[in-house]
Amino acid sequence: MSLVMNYSMSKNEKVTDFNKRLEELKIELPVITKPIASYIPVRIVDDFAWVSGHLPFEDGRLYRRGRLGENVYPEDGIRCAELAVLNILSNLKNELGDLNKIEYFVKVSGFVASVPDFLDHHKVIDGGSNILIKIFGVDGKHSREVVGVASLPMRSPVEISAVVKLKKEFNSTKAEK
Repeated sequence: MSLVMNYSMSKNEKVTDFNKRLEELKIELPVITKPIASYIPVRIVDDFAWVSGHLPFEDGRLYRRGRLGENVYPEDGIRCAELAVLNILSNLKNELGDLNKIEYFVKVSGFVASVPDFLDHHKVIDGGSNILIKIFGVDGKHSREVVGVASLPMRSPVEISAVVKLKKEFNSTKAEK
């Protein structure tokens, strides 16, 4: 079931403690999975976190495999988008030490593996976008692109990446490694 269906808030609400919001929503971030290829999950450059594409892992396993419109239902695709974003947050927390170092989300890029006549890619990726707004309030709003593709790594139905603005006082010793 979708994580965002049972919680309401103003889309313009300012959240001051993102960690507390996760507790209020009863959302536990997933255990970090190792990258599946030759890349790093997060790269800090100046005041930005560039987040690699994340798949919908849950309990160390891919939540679903396949394509929307073929063997993955839209509801499962939405859940995949939520899980991909939660995996992004896990890696951000690991890299930053604290989600409260995030100022706001700049951009989200969503990829949906689907059959050619599937038309609801945007609704699938809304699962990820909506969870960001539920957790981060107005700071979770972002620009976005959504692309339908023939396939994704490991036959994942969804992959999501992000660009995140960090607070000015963030001073990472991990930056520019």
